[in-house]
Amino acid sequence: MQLRFEKRNVRLQCERELKATLIRLRQGYIAAAAKKKMVRDIIIAAAKGLAPLLRAMLWLRDIDRPAETEATFNKAAAAFSVRTESLITAGNWRYEKIRPQETQVKDAFASVHTTVEQLAIAVDKLEV
Repeated sequence: MQLRFEKRNVRLQCERELKATLIRLRQGYIAAAAKKKMVRDIIIAAAKGLAPLLRAMLWLRDIDRPAETEATFNKAAAAFSVRTESLITAGNWRYEKIRPQETQVKDAFASVHTTVEQLAIAVDKLEV
């Protein structure tokens, strides 16, 4: 049996997931009380969860989807006119032993939040 996905259903699921990510980012920031390590972890989790959604959004536009996360972020940046550098940085924080400064974390949070908002708008406008 072959699985089939309707593009309208995938688009709707992407929209829901992006809006849920926005809620998790906001609630997490409030719950973290701006504590640098906790906010960093929230950003990392959001970035990690966005890769599959971005692949689905690329699929909706019939664009090849790379398997690697950073390549997916770069391709989505071009396809949806969003900046994904903060997502790449957050993804790298998972593996690096560096401790970002408080201003870096705040800036990254703001950038990731903005990117997710822009992606939610982009997927909402997709006609499938």
